[in-house]
Amino acid sequence: MILNLANRSCAAIGTTLVVAQMILICCDIAMRTLASQPIAGVPEIVELAIVALVFLQIPNAIATDAFIRSDGLFHTLAARSLVLGRILDTAFSMVGAAVMAGIAYGMWFKLTGAIERNLFTGNPGIFTAPI
Repeated sequence: MILNLANRSCAAIGTTLVVAQMILICCDIAMRTLASQPIAGVPEIVELAIVALVFLQIPNAIATDAFIRSDGLFHTLAARSLVLGRILDTAFSMVGAAVMAGIAYGMWFKLTGAIERNLFTGNPGIFTAPI
């Protein structure tokens, strides 16, 4: 119940972010074309938002079996043995959790370093955003 709510919330936020990006890009194109005045920071905002929206959409893709994966062998083995299918599914989930933990551990030091050094992306004086 709680995971389902979190999943739907992440998907809704991700979808809203996609729509906001589309509106921002369209407004930037219109401003470039009509007034020769691009909106400052659009490339940086889109660059940072793409990463966020991908990770916000992953839980919903997994929950709805829309996540791209090569599982032909898995389904063949699971069809022959229900127990083997459950064991493999559990093992794959545990390996996935371990990989995500490794990524989080590795990125933690980059995050704290960026915060300590006050790192930003963009052009100072025009548009900057914290990394």
